[in-house]
Amino acid sequence: MIVCNFTPVPYDKFRIGVPFAGKFKEIFNSDDEKFGGFGFGNPRMRASKNIKYDGRANSIEIRLAPMAIHIFSCEKGS
Repeated sequence: MIVCNFTPVPYDKFRIGVPFAGKFKEIFNSDDEKFGGFGFGNPRMRASKNIKYDGRANSIEIRLAPMAIHIFSCEKGS
């Protein structure tokens, strides 16, 4: 799953609808310190919640860095 923030505003608790229930792990963050960023990201795996959002039955809450791209690997849950 790819999440892009093209605004200069960081979001600490950004809720986003996900395509299925499961676990989501950030595998790339363009705001990582090794790329010259601030490291504003999601170091822990996020388990989806049964909270409807963005027209989806499940969602997760993430930290979203300003002017950044976050890529998550996804593992379907039961």
